[in-house]
Amino acid sequence: MLWLAAPLMVANLVHVSYHLVDALWLSKLYEGALAVPRQVWPTLMFFYAIAMALSTANLAMISQYVGAERYDAAGRTASKLLTFNLALASAICLAYYTLRPYIFTYIVTVPPELYGDVMVYSNVMLLDILFMYLGTAFTTVLQAIGDTRTPTYISIAGALLNMVLDPIMIFGWFGFPRMGVMGAAVATVISRALVASVALKLFLGGFAGVRLTLVKPDRPWLLRSVRIAAPIAALQMSNSLAFMAQLRLVNTFGKVVATAYSIGFTVMDVADAAMFGLSQAVAIVVG
Repeated sequence: MLWLAAPLMVANLVHVSYHLVDALWLSKLYEGALAVPRQVWPTLMFFYAIAMALSTANLAMISQYVGAERYDAAGRTASKLLTFNLALASAICLAYYTLRPYIFTYIVTVPPELYGDVMVYSNVMLLDILFMYLGTAFTTVLQAIGDTRTPTYISIAGALLNMVLDPIMIFGWFGFPRMGVMGAAVATVISRALVASVALKLFLGGFAGVRLTLVKPDRPWLLRSVRIAAPIAALQMSNSLAFMAQLRLVNTFGKVVATAYSIGFTVMDVADAAMFGLSQAVAIVVG
C-alpha cells in the first residue's frame, strides 16, 4: 500500500507547490496579491469536480480490465474517457468564461481592490480547465495499471518549471513583460500544458499495453460512468459551493482578512495532500 501511496502523496504535494510558489512571489508584488488565486480556486474546483469524479469511476473500470489482462478493453475505456474529457472541458471553458463576472460579483463577492486582478487571473486560468481534464485522464490510466510513479515524475517536472517561470512572468525578468498577477496564471498554465503534452506523447505511442485514441464514447460507457461519478461529483461540487459561501463571508471583511484566509488555507492544503494520496492508493488496490 505504501509503495503505491508514497508517489501519490508526493504528487499531491507537488500540486500544492503551485499554491505555495504563487503565494511566495505574489506576496512581493503588492499587499493582498496572494489572495487573488484563492478567490479563483474554489470556482475552478467546482468544475474540476466533474473530471475528478469521472476519473474515480473510470479508475475502477480500467483497474478491473487490467487485472483481468484485458488491455484492449482498458485502452478503449481510457480512450472514451480522454475524448469525453476533451469535449466536456472545451464546453466548460466557454461556460466559465461567460459566467465569471456573475460568479465573482454575486457569489464570491470579491473585494473591489482585488476584482480586476481576479478577472485577469481567471481569464488565463480557464485554460487550465482543459489541461486539467486531459491530465486527469492520463493520470487515471497510469494509476489503473499500477504506475503511480510516472505521473509523479511528470508532475514534478511541471512544478519545477512553474517555480522557474513564476518570478519571470510576474516581475518581467530576462526581458519578459511584467505581467503581475496574470504572470502567475500564465506560469501555471504553461506548466500544466507541459504535463499534458508529455503524457499525450507517452500514450499515443502506447504505454504498458495501453494506447489512447480519440473515439466516440458509447451509451453503456456513459451511463456506467455517470452512475458511479454522479454522487462523487455532487459531493465535491457541494464542497466547492461551501468554500465559495465561506469565501463570500470572509470577503465582507475586506482585502486584509481575505489575504489572511488565503495564507491559512495554503498551509492546510499541505496537510491534506498526504491524506488524499493514501485514499487514492486504496482506490487502486480495491479496483
